[in-house]
Amino acid sequence: MKDEKIDFINDSLYFYTAIGLIQAAQKEILICNFKMEHPIGRKKQKLIALYHALEKKAAAGISIKILLHGLAGRNTIAQANRTTAVFLKKQGAQIRSLPNWRTIHAKILIQDEKKMLLGSHNWTARSLSYNLETSLLIKNSHTIDQVTGFFLTAWEEAQPF
Repeated sequence: MKDEKIDFINDSLYFYTAIGLIQAAQKEILICNFKMEHPIGRKKQKLIALYHALEKKAAAGISIKILLHGLAGRNTIAQANRTTAVFLKKQGAQIRSLPNWRTIHAKILIQDEKKMLLGSHNWTARSLSYNLETSLLIKNSHTIDQVTGFFLTAWEEAQPF
């Protein structure tokens, strides 16, 4: 089948793929990430664009669920993610972190249970522009169903921010 496909996404191609998935979302966006850096500074235009795309989707009523790395033992969002979490929560995104010292290290973006980015990209200026990073764009419904189930199980365990 044509949509049963996996594409290799390297380095800065991630940004264009991620923003395309966000902009195409009609129902739901699920994000799991270790670090979603606050976009201050002139080298962070890609982060600003990603966050504004999420803001627009939240304003349009699209469900946005984000699992972020927390502070060990404190059931709260890590400082590196806090400003972004506060901003996205104000825009209507639901934000959670895992309890009991569990680290979120997975990097997942799922659009409408149709397409998924899975790989090494944090949402930081370095990851989007400088680092050697790899991700996969997956359009295999069976794989997306499995990862969506994994995400939703973690979501239920996670603590709201």
